[in-house]
Amino acid sequence: MTGAHTAALEPVTRHGRFAHTLRILFASASRGTRLALLSNAPHPQADMIDRFGWASLFTYRLYSCRLGVVKPEPRIFERALDIIGAAPEQTLFVDDKASNTEAAARLGIHTLTFSSAADLARTLCDLCAGHDRPSRFSISDAMAPFFPG
Repeated sequence: MTGAHTAALEPVTRHGRFAHTLRILFASASRGTRLALLSNAPHPQADMIDRFGWASLFTYRLYSCRLGVVKPEPRIFERALDIIGAAPEQTLFVDDKASNTEAAARLGIHTLTFSSAADLARTLCDLCAGHDRPSRFSISDAMAPFFPG
């Protein structure tokens, strides 16, 4: 990560509601993990998200409004996997809605229904210590409280 990435994250990581989650994402990206955002945000919200400094952590920012399909439909996960160039077993999908993580899991994707940054950190450590280490990491609407609406 460049100094610009660090500067863009600084206000959010110090004061933001999801400071710990962003620190985990920053650390993961710094270690070379490719991050993807998959969101059901409508066009105006997607455009706003793309302008946030921390959005640069995500190699891919995928929005249902641009993909033409919404979570939890299986096609959105299939499209996302195709775009990021990953197999389901190489991917961890994190979302705060169980219906979304259950749909992704049915496709063979590692999942976590987000409840806390501590759970996210444990899940990443467990996966990285095991044989099923994902090379792609997708976080979804677990970050939704950052976005109004």
